[in-house]
Amino acid sequence: MSKDNSKNSSSKMEKLFGFFNSNIIKLKDIYLHHRLQEGHGILSIILENDKDIKVAYLALDVLNEEMRTDIIDRINKNNMNIIYFYLNTMDDARLVETDIRDIK
Repeated sequence: MSKDNSKNSSSKMEKLFGFFNSNIIKLKDIYLHHRLQEGHGILSIILENDKDIKVAYLALDVLNEEMRTDIIDRINKNNMNIIYFYLNTMDDARLVETDIRDIK
């Protein structure tokens, strides 16, 4: 990856984290609603076209095997207060664990 692409990727992730931090209470509520309805999973937050942000809950059964195994391992190591967000810019992706007791 060139320096410009790396800088652009970093800028995209900063934008996505800005959205994440600004909307964390709503995102937590969406996550918890879907976890009750569909079981464990992740809340996927994707930056498309450098401007559109899409949010979708992905239950464990729709995740690829590697990610499903990773999430199941994390669930088994953590308590039920930990929720999982997958931030993806198409150039970079991060799995973020957050304790719902810390979201105010």
